[in-house]
Amino acid sequence: MLAQRSIAYKLILVITVCSVIIFAVTIGYFYYQSRIILETELENNARNLVLSSVNRVETELTSIGKVAEGVVHSLETGTYTDSSLNSLLKRTLGDNKQIFGVGAAFEPDASGIRSRPYVPYFYRKSGQLIFVEENTFQFLILDWYNKPKVSGKKCGQNRILTLVVAGC
Repeated sequence: MLAQRSIAYKLILVITVCSVIIFAVTIGYFYYQSRIILETELENNARNLVLSSVNRVETELTSIGKVAEGVVHSLETGTYTDSSLNSLLKRTLGDNKQIFGVGAAFEPDASGIRSRPYVPYFYRKSGQLIFVEENTFQFLILDWYNKPKVSGKKCGQNRILTLVVAGC
């Protein structure tokens, strides 16, 4: 049946099939290249987003660390009653919106000034500053308190541990 067709018909058929194949290969190649470029751009965008987030968190943590150092310095150099200590911690939390909570843990003194552990802690909840005092003294066995004590590394005057928690 194909032998009965004219040469023009055969040429049109061959040229059309070849054109379709050329277009399909070209479109497939450009699709493949575009996909590779798009994946590379997405990876770069994701990497930049992660680095940006890391830098933002690092900046926040640096500023919070400076606040904690300031509180520790105040606690080391000053003599505070329970109410003045609570006032210092509350003011520190109120002045620093990026901080979720702040507290100080005091180890009992042999001198008898602090005959029991004392841990005032303030945190934010619905825009309010809430005060919590640790009465069970469970912190004495927790790592954040016990490891510096056991290792002998000073934190404050080795009787103060300032705890500052960043908000998310």
